[in-house]
Amino acid sequence: MQPMHPSYELRLEQLNKQSLLASRNFVEHLLQLVVNHVNRGTGSLVIASMLDFLTYTVCAHIVRPQPEKIFDMILELVAERLNLFETFISLSNSTNYRRRSGDASDHRRVQPGNLQENADSSVNGGCLLKTLGTSTISPGKDLRVLANRQLSGQLISFWIAENSAAMELLRRCIPRGLLDFLSSVEKPPNSEADLLTTRNNLEAANQESRQNSQLQDQLRSMQITVEARLETLLQHWNLEQKLTFLQRKEEKSQKPVTLRKRRRMVKAQSNWKMFCYQFNQDHAKADLIWNEKTKSELKQAIENEMRQLQQELEFLQQGTLVSWNHTEFEVVYGSLIDEVRIGDYYLRFLLNENNEEATPIHKPSEFFNNVYHRFLLATRSDMKCLCLKAMGVVYERHCITIGAFSDSKFIVQMMSKCTNVAERDHYLFLISKLVLDKHNVRDLIAADALPLLVDLAVLAHLHVNRAKIHSQTNVIEGAQGGENESKEWYYNDKNGQRQGPLSFQCMKDMYKEAKLFEKTEIWAEGLDKWCHLSAVAQFRWTVCSSSNIASSHTSCDLALQPQGPMGGTGLFNLTDMCSLILDTLIQMCAFYPSRDEAGSIIRPLPRVKKILSEPVLLYQIVQLLLTYDPAIVQRVAQLVNDVMQDNQFVGRLYLSGVFFFILMYNGSNILPVAKFLHQTHLKQAFRSTLPKSELASRSVLCPILPEATIFYLEQYGAEKYAEVFLGEFENPEIIWNTEMRRYMIEKIALHVSDFSSRLSSNVKALYRYCPIPPIEYPQLEEELFCHYYYLRHLTDEQGSPTGRSENRLTFYALV
Repeated sequence: MQPMHPSYELRLEQLNKQSLLASRNFVEHLLQLVVNHVNRGTGSLVIASMLDFLTYTVCAHIVRPQPEKIFDMILELVAERLNLFETFISLSNSTNYRRRSGDASDHRRVQPGNLQENADSSVNGGCLLKTLGTSTISPGKDLRVLANRQLSGQLISFWIAENSAAMELLRRCIPRGLLDFLSSVEKPPNSEADLLTTRNNLEAANQESRQNSQLQDQLRSMQITVEARLETLLQHWNLEQKLTFLQRKEEKSQKPVTLRKRRRMVKAQSNWKMFCYQFNQDHAKADLIWNEKTKSELKQAIENEMRQLQQELEFLQQGTLVSWNHTEFEVVYGSLIDEVRIGDYYLRFLLNENNEEATPIHKPSEFFNNVYHRFLLATRSDMKCLCLKAMGVVYERHCITIGAFSDSKFIVQMMSKCTNVAERDHYLFLISKLVLDKHNVRDLIAADALPLLVDLAVLAHLHVNRAKIHSQTNVIEGAQGGENESKEWYYNDKNGQRQGPLSFQCMKDMYKEAKLFEKTEIWAEGLDKWCHLSAVAQFRWTVCSSSNIASSHTSCDLALQPQGPMGGTGLFNLTDMCSLILDTLIQMCAFYPSRDEAGSIIRPLPRVKKILSEPVLLYQIVQLLLTYDPAIVQRVAQLVNDVMQDNQFVGRLYLSGVFFFILMYNGSNILPVAKFLHQTHLKQAFRSTLPKSELASRSVLCPILPEATIFYLEQYGAEKYAEVFLGEFENPEIIWNTEMRRYMIEKIALHVSDFSSRLSSNVKALYRYCPIPPIEYPQLEEELFCHYYYLRHLTDEQGSPTGRSENRLTFYALV
């Protein structure tokens, strides 16, 4: 039946099985022995021997030398008694019996019409749960236990193939992140040895055929040699016709070994080896927390369920058919009860992942909606913040799949009403991700999100602890401790009498002394009407904001986030919040370009740009340049440039003071500034009365920069001009250095000092344009500039202009 030595012959094995199994009555008698002993509870050795017999007759890697007719007959007889076999096997504690169960289950699958019924019986009998424990959490490190684990895993692979009930049971027992390895194409490390030895019948048959062929070739060669010599001898003595016993006979060749073609109607495709390898590892990621504690909880749950099932069977009469209540079985991992989990994902790990190594999210739309639903039901501030951030992270990764978020306008409304610093920052974080979809941008604009965002952005003027760049030595700074602070604010007292003006610090002190309240009406320049103190962003997020954030839920990790300068735990400081808002506005403008694909100007002006072009919002955005923060200056320059592209209001942009403020910037990331100047300086409704050339007179930079610098900007573009603006240059076309830049900043700072000092008291104060007196640079007092060139440097170099040879005649005429 099955050779127990390596030097076996498939031909002999095939002949033995044909001889032993040809009789149907004999096979029925053997199977009936098993039935009788199982019913009586006797004959353990007989049953074990019969299971070996079934293994050698129907197991996949052994039976292929067996004739197909005999194989089908045995399968038919086993299928008739299969319920009895499974009842015995499911209650047996012998690992050998489990192996035979795997063989029997494999054979059942080839029976037409019984596939689904046979697959479900492994679940209903509790066999799947017990085998799951064997394949994953059975103790022991010896080869027998390890081999039994792998064998049990193969058995489960067949059970769960095309069996929804089995997969549902696994999903209630094993976390989703671990089950995903069943469909993985990865392979476990080479250190994970395969302890199951299977016989390759096809290779053995081919090897046996090759050996027979080689032996026959040798015999045939010897026969030809002998026959040739014998024929010569017979011809010599003329005995060829007389000896008839030497006549040649055609020897019949031996038929090769034929193997039965394997029939598999269900193929196990699960990567159980990778699953088992990952099962034994520790994991801590968004969709899987797996460690020794969770493994112990799984083992305890399986053992308790099997013990309870065994106790229930003891109260039933022998022979009663029993089905396990598998639909209600579920493993609850108590060690993970404190983790905030939505769907199959733990938010604590999801929010800390990098996009490059992020855990893939199955059904992102469903998960996003589940998180939003949890947010709406949350009552604690920390839980709301956690959900808002999770929504933002998921939407950033899967914005195309999720599509438009229909409740974008409600997010704006909730942010406008909140008084919690952490919630405000997380609302902003979510909105910064929602603008990745054009439909959301349209909803946000309709919900008046732009004024609200600008009100929050200008709070950056209050960030006094901002990091300074090394070269920033000559910018304007407010007085420390509120000394000499500008008096900007008015309020109505209890009698309805107007009081003021008062400084911002004085207003805060009065609020702390309970002389002012959240419902007190106040006003300052930049407000369109008298408002309650709590409705003004500058006071809401300084003296009226809630700083007592619930921190009972440790998984939120809000304590690790930066402390806001105004108290409370926030996600951003005021400078970072301003940068985030500016990025959001830039992204919103990107969906509505000023020109179409053909280059035609779009009219009417896109709504987002039309709103940002209004003087109140535009001036407040421009005044953010006075924070002198590199990140803010760069974004403001880009945003204003985008808004003013092909904008009919670009001619009055200079009234906002943007050219004064942007030239005061002393940082090194000057390229965005240069691009802005190049695009806008000649488009202003400005005409200089200074005796300058036509080009310089039309430039709004005429009173501020030397005429040669304006020519250089227009001739060579923003990139080249940025290099010159930061360096030391002295040539016929331009004279510019660090000292001249410092001198220019000092003059402009002196010109706008009355206004810039007001922003620390009133962040919504609006600049009123005042022309700046022409700046005379001491370095150019002895220089003579004529038609693009400084004559002294031109003469020192080569005596004639070379940069613009086409204008030489004009140059000579002017000289």
